[in-house]
Amino acid sequence: MRFAACLVLALAALAATGPRAANAQTGQAFAAPELIRSLLPSVVNIIARTETPATTTDGSGQTASADNLVVQAGSGFIIDASGLIVTNYHVVAGANEIIVTFSDGSHADAQLASAARVADIALLKVKTATKLQPVTWGDSDSAKIGDPVLAIGNPLGIGESVSAGIVSGLNRDIRVSPYDDFIQTDAAINHGNSGGALFDNSGKVIGINSAIVSPTSGSVGLGFAIPSNDAQFVIGRLEKYGRVRPGWLGPNISRRRSARRCPQAPSSPTSRPTAPPPGPGCRSATWSCATATQRRATSGRCCARSSGPRRGRWSR
Repeated sequence: MRFAACLVLALAALAATGPRAANAQTGQAFAAPELIRSLLPSVVNIIARTETPATTTDGSGQTASADNLVVQAGSGFIIDASGLIVTNYHVVAGANEIIVTFSDGSHADAQLASAARVADIALLKVKTATKLQPVTWGDSDSAKIGDPVLAIGNPLGIGESVSAGIVSGLNRDIRVSPYDDFIQTDAAINHGNSGGALFDNSGKVIGINSAIVSPTSGSVGLGFAIPSNDAQFVIGRLEKYGRVRPGWLGPNISRRRSARRCPQAPSSPTSRPTAPPPGPGCRSATWSCATATQRRATSGRCCARSSGPRRGRWSR
């Protein structure tokens, strides 16, 4: 009897201490509170106001025009101390006014600098006296399932909030764009978190929180972030060109094999053979002409080599 009582007490003690130990271990897996607090100045809240025209009809059948004001809450984070902020395109699409709120409570008007709609990434530019603290990019390719992560943003427009979770999956395709390659996390992500940062345990950004899958329109632990490596690629193009410039391939297609042969040498000093216009498939090659005269005649502008396909540079 005494042994049974001791066993019951021992089991009760394990039941009381077990969850605490597990919680302690979980707490140790995430970044230190000091590190989390140091990340807050790099994340901003975004309010995008859009005015849409609307028509109304009164009882007499008269129509009148009015403007409907749509207010959208989102998030973003600073990537350059000069005032460059990244967010999701769907947060600011069509906005007439964009207001950014920093962690110290100060506000600034923002302008849409450039955007990539399909990639769902936009760059904002702000001018403020506030000293800006840019984030540090991490390597999303090194993220592994089970790694602890932090999502910081503006859920439901209530203000800057932090939620913690793990990487639940990689390379997720939820069919919202042709380029889906999301990091999945169970950190709480809600409407308003879009454009916010997903940090790894060292405080580096490994993703842009962008989407959720939920039957209730709220967080059910299925959040998705654009990988930081993909985001940096798009952002680099936006900074350099103002848009994402699509790839340009230069295949030559013809019905007959003989059509790929070199043009004949000119019959007179004033005539020149016709040649396709310069393209990405011809930038580093020349016609495989039999004679030096033919090579000079084409000026090296076109290619007809059969050593395999040639691919042009990614951007025109």
